[in-house]
Parts: sequence; structure tokens; C-alpha cells
Amino acid sequence: MLRAIGYFGALLLIMGVLGYGVIAELSDQEDQEDEVVRVAPEDVAAPPVEAVPVAPAATLDETAASPVNGAPKIAARATTRPIEATPEASLSTAAPLAPRNVTPPGVLPGPEVTAPLTRVPGFKPPKKEKPPPPKRLHLIVVQRAGIVRSKGRTYTFSGVVPTPLDTVCRDETGTKHPCGQQAATALKRFIRKRAIDCAYEDTDDSEGLTTAQCQLGNRDVSEWLVSGGWVRAAADAPQTLKDLEDEAREARRGLWRHGEGAASGG
Repeated sequence: MLRAIGYFGALLLIMGVLGYGVIAELSDQEDQEDEVVRVAPEDVAAPPVEAVPVAPAATLDETAASPVNGAPKIAARATTRPIEATPEASLSTAAPLAPRNVTPPGVLPGPEVTAPLTRVPGFKPPKKEKPPPPKRLHLIVVQRAGIVRSKGRTYTFSGVVPTPLDTVCRDETGTKHPCGQQAATALKRFIRKRAIDCAYEDTDDSEGLTTAQCQLGNRDVSEWLVSGGWVRAAADAPQTLKDLEDEAREARRGLWRHGEGAASGG
């Protein structure tokens, strides 16, 4: 047993000596490599480059004509080229093309074109002034036939001559009738407590009245007054209102109920 242990120790000693020798040899090689002189790139000087003389531009024309080896030099070519015409420029100066006949078969051809065609600007129809949008009036107070008041503003219906409250109608016997008050009462009954829709400009006349085109539902208020005989049509009223006044006279409605002597003041 002791002998085996001795052999094993001797073996370890031999392996250690061999390993130490290998390590020493490797270290010697590294030392030899370190002795090589290392030169940085910036320490290496580039060899001088010999400058090549360049002839000045002024001497090119002089040397172009001098012969070299019995053959003349070729003159330097010009660097500029002539400007070629672009397609756009050629189109602007080209002669106008003849118009093509595109009339389909079976259709009469148009008039013969004897001059160059030109573009005509489009036609713009004049803009029509739109009437002002209608406004709804509430709490109507009838002052007389043809004039009402709503929220501090007084309106007169367009195309009619308002009937004053003191208008008196006389029949054939001379009896007086309060036609002005009757006309105002008729308008009150027509409107009652309903709202009316009126289109008007935000301007008043000298009497503080605003002329308005008013409707109660689908019924025009001015037409209703004239057709009932409660007001006269104005001189500048539409022909429709004037025709309605003639019909009211013939039918003896409203102010014309008592004949032609009606609607006289006082």
C-alpha cells in the first residue's frame, strides 16, 4: 500500500515538472513577439508626390493648332450646345389645325367653319335677390284694417290701402254705417289669437310703418282683405289684387255693400 502511494506521488512530481517546462517555453515565445517594433500609421511619412504642371486655359487655343509628331492637335470642342425647341414652344407657334367633322351619320352637319375657333366665356345668369325669410308675429293687435302691431312694431300689409277707423259708409237712403270699425272687426275675427308669418325688410317709412307680405296659414292676408271688400288695392299693387277689388265691388262685399257711395270719410 505504501509502495503504491509512493509510485503515485512520483508520477505527480514528473507531470508537474513537464508542465512547468511547457509553460516556460510559451512565455519565451510571447517575449520574442513583444520585441517586434510596432509603427503607428501617423508615424509613416508618405512619399512626396511630384506635381504635374497644368497649362493655363489661355494657351489652349495656341497649342491646339501646333503639330505633335507630324499630326495637328484636335481643337477643343465647345461646351455649349444650341437650344433645341421644346414641344410647348413648337405648339404655340404652329399653325392652327383644321377643325374635324365629328357629325355622326344621319345628322345634318353644322355650319362651315371659315375662321379659327375661339373659346367664348360661359354665360352667368344674373343672381336674383332672394326675398327676406318670413318671420312669425305673435300677439297681433289690429289697429285698423290693413295695419297691425306686434311687440312694439307696426306693420302694414303690402299692396293695400288701409281703411281708417273713422270711415263711414252711406247707403242709398243716406244712412251712415261705421265701415272702418266693421273692417277692423272683420280682420280681428280673421286673425283672432293666431300668429301670422310676414316677410319684410328691416326698414320703416316716414310714418314708422313696416310694409310686410303676410300669410295666415296658406292664405295671403292682403288678398283676404281685398277680396272681402275691407280695403282698396294700392295703385302699385299686383294685378291680382286689383282684380279681387273689382270682384268685391260687383259682389257688394265689405265697404261696397252699400253701393258706390260707400267708404267716404266723415
